[in-house]
Amino acid sequence: MIDISRLIEICEDLQLESITDELKSLAEKQEQENCPIHLPLVGEFSAGKTSLINALTDNHQLETATTPTTATIYEVHFGSEKSYAEIYNSSGILERRVEDNSSLLNEKLIDATLVKVFDTSKKVPSSVVIIDTPGLSSPNPKHRQALVDYLPKADGIVLVSDVNQQLTASLLLFIKTIRLTHRPIFLAITQCDLKSETEVNAARQYAATVSGIPMDNIVCVSAYKEQLKEIISLFTRIQSDKSKILKKVNAHRLSELKTQVMSILEDLVTSTKPNTNYDEAIKEQKNKYNSLKLEIDGLIENAKNEMEAISKNSVRKFEDQIFDQLDSLASMSGINFDIEAKSLIDSSVRVMFNEYKTTIQSLFSQKIHQYLCSDKLTNNSGLLGINLSEYELGEMPYSLNLNELGHKYDRILSTGIKLAAAAAITAATAGAATGTVGAAAVGTNAVGTAVQTAATLRIIKKGAEFISKTSDKYGEIEEKNRAHNERGALDSLIWSITDSSMGKPQRRRAIHQYVDNTLSPSYKQGLSSITSLIIDSFSDRIKSTSTSRLNEITAALQKAQKEQLESDTYYRDRIHILKSYQAEIIND
Repeated sequence: MIDISRLIEICEDLQLESITDELKSLAEKQEQENCPIHLPLVGEFSAGKTSLINALTDNHQLETATTPTTATIYEVHFGSEKSYAEIYNSSGILERRVEDNSSLLNEKLIDATLVKVFDTSKKVPSSVVIIDTPGLSSPNPKHRQALVDYLPKADGIVLVSDVNQQLTASLLLFIKTIRLTHRPIFLAITQCDLKSETEVNAARQYAATVSGIPMDNIVCVSAYKEQLKEIISLFTRIQSDKSKILKKVNAHRLSELKTQVMSILEDLVTSTKPNTNYDEAIKEQKNKYNSLKLEIDGLIENAKNEMEAISKNSVRKFEDQIFDQLDSLASMSGINFDIEAKSLIDSSVRVMFNEYKTTIQSLFSQKIHQYLCSDKLTNNSGLLGINLSEYELGEMPYSLNLNELGHKYDRILSTGIKLAAAAAITAATAGAATGTVGAAAVGTNAVGTAVQTAATLRIIKKGAEFISKTSDKYGEIEEKNRAHNERGALDSLIWSITDSSMGKPQRRRAIHQYVDNTLSPSYKQGLSSITSLIIDSFSDRIKSTSTSRLNEITAALQKAQKEQLESDTYYRDRIHILKSYQAEIIND
């Protein structure tokens, strides 16, 4: 039977550095007499992970942030003689030791990747290490990546979910992913003091049904009321089953690594040819390389087509909704059309864009799970870090002036009517002063002669004086109207008539032209640009996950080619060694 040290020697000879490092880490863990079991707490942000840990410690001093501020991982060790903490940088080097754990503020740990907290509490067995991780759906991609990078060190997972929130889509997808790694999964339902016993039992049953987690692995707790009996019992049971859990997890890790080594050995044996077959070996390896690359490109193209279809559907839906909403707005009265239209457009853009991102994220989840189930990509954890929160649509251009449409001549009409009314009043006043002006004007055919009479001169003089006075008064009224931005009764009547006959039709035409020529093209262009960026990001992620696999095959082939060029004898010896490696692993 091949042991792990022998497998390390084989990988070192094959220059498989990444696999060698994983094997050494696994060997070191197996050699520890009282090896700790590492259990990350994983859940949505504000699910209560840190509050639960504080309730289990004696000091209760870990900061519970109101917003996600750091990607730092906290390892909490129990049963220490005194409380303190060790802070490590991104290179894994211990930077400093802190005696007062209350000084561990998130804002001061931005550059720290790991903080080991040692607490005197004996509520949790000393060999059980609990890890506080960033929120699963944190908007910061660094938080997600910190969780992904730590998962290979985990021996099991403790999911944390608020009893009011239940299991989110992100948690359920995470459960599917973790099951592929054969690690045990446990679930702690928090804030159970807020529910009755019946409701808590119903929540436990529901969680077991939708997640597939055994009922024995689900506990209900309350950090606030320190109702911790169930989770303390769970950690005690995990401690009792630690050897069995670690044995199973480590065996699966070792099995995966052996499978990877066997795949590489098979490629090496089939691609390593004597000098006479050198060209054929190169061709064969290139075919394998190109085949894998074509498959990756095909999957990327498929995702691209689906994303573009989602984008087009969003544009169509946006056009339909915004036409209906703005058209209804155009028919209203007594509102500021431009303010309402701008607000309606902004809210519709936000709603449609968020719906677009939700659909894209769902597509990502399907593709990510597809890759995680693939045995052709050995480094697929990077796909988990995709985050769409950084993408935002800019403000849509607004070029309408709906308030003015159809009311261009309102003031002219109002002024004309007022002047006509003033003239009528003037004539009436002048007639009253003379008592005979109407009859005199009608009774003569010689207009020129009538104008020259003294009575007519007095009428014109009085009319001029009245017009002068009413004009001054009209000007004063108009000035006040403008100062207070108000319409008089006459102005309101004119506005109502012109709005019905001209305003509404003109607003509808302007809105349709604006949507067709400006708004819809702007939304389409913005969505197209963001879709292109997302496609590029997704493509880069997919390609990066396959890089190590392709590079290892290429490097191993180049090494074998160089060796066979040096000596045919060395070639025969090398083939013998590679096949012996295969035999050792197969017979294990």
